[in-house]
Amino acid sequence: MQAVVVGLLMGAVYGLMALGLALLFGVMRTINFAHGAMFTLGGYAFVVVSEATGVPSALAVLAAPVAAFAVGWLVHASLLSPRPDSNVRYTDYVLIVTFAVTIVMVNGATIVFGPQFRRPPSISPETVQVLDLALGADRFVAAATAVLAAAALWVVLRYTFTGRAWRAMAQNPIGATVVGIDEKRAHRSAFATACGLAGVAGGVLAPLTSVFPNSGVTPLLISFVVLVIGGLGSMAGALLGGLLVGVVTSLGVVYVSSAYSDIYAYVLMLAVLLIRPAGLLTRATRTY
Repeated sequence: MQAVVVGLLMGAVYGLMALGLALLFGVMRTINFAHGAMFTLGGYAFVVVSEATGVPSALAVLAAPVAAFAVGWLVHASLLSPRPDSNVRYTDYVLIVTFAVTIVMVNGATIVFGPQFRRPPSISPETVQVLDLALGADRFVAAATAVLAAAALWVVLRYTFTGRAWRAMAQNPIGATVVGIDEKRAHRSAFATACGLAGVAGGVLAPLTSVFPNSGVTPLLISFVVLVIGGLGSMAGALLGGLLVGVVTSLGVVYVSSAYSDIYAYVLMLAVLLIRPAGLLTRATRTY
């Protein structure tokens, strides 16, 4: 039972990371390779604000989504808004550019902060007793933050013009453009929001896992796995996939071996693809 609780807590944050990728794929039909770098940026923003100002960690962590959102907005405005030559598909262009952005951000972090591990102060230093297991409150803070961020995104999608524009672009990009929706603005806001969600995840996990220049690599890979499990473009699938990955990984570590902790998520992905090739919450489509 304790393993399930730990898995659900971590799975909520995995789902939050994948939620940004699902939003981006739904609106722009592409993947952001810099998603992991935004995760790292969120952690560093938390560390820098906490050390420089001395404000409580609960306030300093707010710098994480702000920094990631701002950098995501600038990346899209400066690098992704200009359309490439017509011989290059835009989706391929985005993949290449975001991969290059990742390299720049990782090397920039190494130059500025060094390769050392950095850890901000705990957001909540208390412990929480779950059955016979004492867990740090930071785990619950991270999971609760992930749930709140997902709920906020749902409200935006449901009740705001920006959210309706995203949904329209996801359903019919040409039709959305015809009725007056600004494609670049919709794409830019979706890209920046996805980066902000990655920053949130990086910030709340920083007290648990520490921050270093390549700290976003593993979360990025897990996010891709979660996205495939839940179904590309499905936000509910991203959350469900995150919870499943968290629980399966936690159970595997407890009952099989911690030496294979990085493998359990991929085994789950292969099992899901054998049963549901399109993911758990999306339907397979056939094109001719």
